Amino acid sequence: MVKYLKILVDHFYCFTEKKPGAIECELHLIISLMSHIMKLILRIIMARARNEIKFEISEVPCGFVEDAGTRNAIFMIRMLSERAIEMQKDLYVCFIDYTKAFDKVQHAELLKMLETLDLDGKDIRLIRNLYWEQTACMRVENQLTESQEKLQDLLDKVVDASRKKEMTNKRKETECMVVSKHTSPPCELKIEQEKIKKVQKFNYLGSMVSDDGRCDTEIRKRIGIAKDTFQKLGTVFKDRRLGSETKVRVLDCYVNSVLLYGSECWTISAQMEKRLEATEMRFFRRMLQISWTDHVTIQEIL
Repeated sequence: MVKYLKILVDHFYCFTEKKPGAIECELHLIISLMSHIMKLILRIIMARARNEIKFEISEVPCGFVEDAGTRNAIFMIRMLSERAIEMQKDLYVCFIDYTKAFDKVQHAELLKMLETLDLDGKDIRLIRNLYWEQTACMRVENQLTESQEKLQDLLDKVVDASRKKEMTNKRKETECMVVSKHTSPPCELKIEQEKIKKVQKFNYLGSMVSDDGRCDTEIRKRIGIAKDTFQKLGTVFKDRRLGSETKVRVLDCYVNSVLLYGSECWTISAQMEKRLEATEMRFFRRMLQISWTDHVTIQEIL
């Protein structure tokens, strides 16, 4: 319930591209643009409403409750994957995406739900006046289970509930995976008799999850993105007018944050640890303009 309320009070809208050069409407995201006064008013409403509904909030919706961000969700799926591998069990996973979920939230029903939570009537009226006939965005977190049959039952319930709320799944982008220690078994999940595509890896909340339960693919991806980010900031790191301390702060802020996203959830092999260390030293050498042929040791650079 809190995620619906947060969605309702957080958005005035404009569009931005999901991918560079996108010309189709489906490849654009809606972002919020609000005045500072409105942000202040709505944050106050959010704070008051949260005190009333916090006992109704589940611990499941990571990203919508305090102390439960996307890293928590990534951690859970990695832990489940590792435990399944350790116990030599197969873990069936289905990743669901929705078509225009933002536009499908029904405001009239949403406001009725708010009225049942004993919120201040003035706050509800203010929300109604500010956002009536506006659009909204809904994000549904993925759920995991132990066997294909139970996952199919859960998937059927999600599809049925979504249909009642006039929300449709993106069939082409809904995929499933089986995390297994051995050769991945088949997965016959279906949505209304339409078979779901089975994949070996999936970009889950920005973190690459693979069917072998390992983090090597994700770490390689993070290293690649970090190198690309570092390259884009090349003029900053080569600027001799900036001191080393400033450059290190820029490196931590814009490059290392990309490199280490979700790292709290990684299980790192010795090989991947060496690759991460080599990447770090690569950044330092280029930032300090020290060539490999200069024979400067790692300790000296650090």
